[in-house]
This record gives sequence, C-alpha cells and structure tokens, in this order.
Amino acid sequence: MIAYLMLEVRRTLRDSGFVIFGVGMLVAMYLLFSNLVLDGGDQQARTTAPLMVGMAAYGALGSALSVGTGLAEDRSLGWLRQLRLTPLAPSRVVAARALTGSVVVLPAIVAVLLAGRLVNHVALAPLGSGAPSSACSGWAPRPSRCWASATATG
Repeated sequence: MIAYLMLEVRRTLRDSGFVIFGVGMLVAMYLLFSNLVLDGGDQQARTTAPLMVGMAAYGALGSALSVGTGLAEDRSLGWLRQLRLTPLAPSRVVAARALTGSVVVLPAIVAVLLAGRLVNHVALAPLGSGAPSSACSGWAPRPSRCWASATATG
C-alpha cells in the first residue's frame, strides 16, 4: 500500500493543473488581496495574518477536494478496474487516496505561509504561547479563544 500511496502522491504533484491552480494561483491571490491596502499601516498589519490563515485553509480544502474528484475520474477511465487485477484490496486503494488527500494539502499551506512570512512579514506564534495577537484583537468575539497568535511586522 505504501508504494501505491507514493505513486498517487507523485501523480498528483506532477499534475500541472494542480500546481498552477492549487498552489501558484493561491499564492498570487493571497499576495494580491493582502497588498491591496497600500498605506502599509495598522489596517494592513491587522488583515494580513487572518487573510494568510484563511487562504491557507482555502488551499487545503481545494487540494483535498481535488483528490476526491480524481477518484471519480479514475473510475470513469477504468484505472480502478485495472487495480482490481492487483493484489491490492479496494479498501486499501480508497485508504491510500484518502492519505494522498492528507499529503497533497501541504504544498498549498506551506506556499501561502511562506509568502506571508517572506513578503508581508507575518509571524505566527505557537498555540498557547501567550504572545500578543494583532489578528485576534478588536474583531474577534472572544480574543482569548483565538487559535493562533499572529503579528505582522514590517
């Protein structure tokens, strides 16, 4: 099953549509939306961290859903029928595809977080560190319950 999992991960990451639209376009949208505020003042510092987290979550969701549609496409192309000829059980094929979905979300998340750090200088503090949070102050209903502490410097 490990070999099939690696095959699926390689196959997904080699897909140019996935790389362009699932990673590249996501980073471009984040950079565009986060830099629409041109003054670079307090409003930009308050919006870049939540926007970065939101875009990373959007990218993860899109990547995970693209794997599910790939399973349906494989069925229509007959790839799943071919796999029935191998000793790999159908439940393991579905499990490997689910694990593939868990692995292929990482490039989208890492790309957006790197863009936020390198371009907009957003720093996410570890959960529960008690660091001051510009992402949670003022607009969150319960600032003490913010899941991550984030600041944008620049």
